Amino acid sequence: MTNLDKRIDKLAQKYKNKRVIIYGTGKLLDIIRKNNNLSKFNIIGISDIKFKDGEEFMGYKTIAPESISVHNPDVVLISVVEVKKVTNFLENIIIPEFGKFKYDSFISTGYKIL
Repeated sequence: MTNLDKRIDKLAQKYKNKRVIIYGTGKLLDIIRKNNNLSKFNIIGISDIKFKDGEEFMGYKTIAPESISVHNPDVVLISVVEVKKVTNFLENIIIPEFGKFKYDSFISTGYKIL
């Protein structure tokens, strides 16, 4: 079991039965989806800067970043390698203008995808 697998299992336990939005749709999410069972999470949608509300991507409802708080998630799980870049975007643009929500990351900032 890799460190990423362990991290995902810990997050699944931590957020069991919680409403989850995944933020980010790149290479890391592909790796996570191919190697892990995301049904452990109650995923209510997936968000990315390129999304509008109400479409579908990878079998999930899309949520525009500015609409995240409207969907009242218990947590937004960041699925990008550049965690700091996304947290800055959320903290400095999305949350102040569109409402607060809790977020966490599938990886720590020191993790690298090769």
